[in-house]
Amino acid sequence: MNRAGDPGTRQASARNLNMNGRASIKSFLLRAWRERWTELQWSVNLKQAFPGGSMDQYQLAECILQQAFVGPTPNTLVLSYLRHALSSQVVSYGAFLNALTKYEDVTRPLCTRTLLDLLNCYAAHVSCLGTPDSCLLLCKSLVLTVLWLLRCVSQAVEKLKESTEYADILRVSTEVLGKLLANGQTRALLYVGKMEETAGWGKLEQLQTTLQDSTQNLAQSGPTARDTVSNLQQAFYQLSQLPHGKTLSPPAQSHGHGALNSTIAVLAFIEATLNTTSDTQLFVDLLLLVEKLNQIPRPRLYAQVCQACFMGLIDSAESNDELKWTAFTFLKIPQIFQRLKSYTQEGKDGRRDLPRV
Repeated sequence: MNRAGDPGTRQASARNLNMNGRASIKSFLLRAWRERWTELQWSVNLKQAFPGGSMDQYQLAECILQQAFVGPTPNTLVLSYLRHALSSQVVSYGAFLNALTKYEDVTRPLCTRTLLDLLNCYAAHVSCLGTPDSCLLLCKSLVLTVLWLLRCVSQAVEKLKESTEYADILRVSTEVLGKLLANGQTRALLYVGKMEETAGWGKLEQLQTTLQDSTQNLAQSGPTARDTVSNLQQAFYQLSQLPHGKTLSPPAQSHGHGALNSTIAVLAFIEATLNTTSDTQLFVDLLLLVEKLNQIPRPRLYAQVCQACFMGLIDSAESNDELKWTAFTFLKIPQIFQRLKSYTQEGKDGRRDLPRV
């Protein structure tokens, strides 16, 4: 018999809790739809029925999308609940994107267009403020989202002659794809997802190659189609520019400054935590000495001092030294930089006639 503390028992309890939670969420959604709750009523009642923070553990986004597409046309009231949940961070962007990519019914173009419009509203604002696991989920979900958008493009190209609705799907899919890839932060998250979601990225590259060939003739259909194909080619180019391999860039040459980071970090630590009330002149003299010994340019010295301060702020968060690092960074550092600047004005490069330390 498993005891209450066994891992198997805890996992089974978590699965039962999620299943019960999903059933409760679906009942809650049906009640909200029947009683025609507003977004504000939905939010208040949701927090009362499910106290806590994120609703991702109950797969709220997936439940809402399933309920919204039960009928022949999308349920705008239920979708408004999802918009409110995203805006209030009750549902994370990663969970939303993950739920969206599970919809693959190509026979309902109106539902696909609704999902594209919903994604278009948040494509430029994708971010993650949660735990590392939720950030990793967002990165993987972004890869699957780009793959889903390319599938929408592929399906729209195949069915373009059947209905004008697919022309709109092709245009909006390309627009959303371009908006996602135009954001540098999103591209960085997409790169992490590329390293984690290798299977999905492989399918994405195969579909991209296929679409590059199938959309060549589409550009001759008219000016609108030509603009769409041009935007699509631009998106393909941005995808191809994501770095390959496991490093974003080749390691930079050290130029003999390999020990600079640790040296300045130690000096900054001593000055920030031990010499809180001392004069900054000794610290300035030590920085000038490090600068001279390592033969480094002054801008790099400024950058390394700032980096040491930020590292100290991060490491001391919610500790007794947090106030010390804050005072050092925002009160002492401006004075230190001012003194360093005065040495530059006195000498050609700030390294002549250094005081003895």
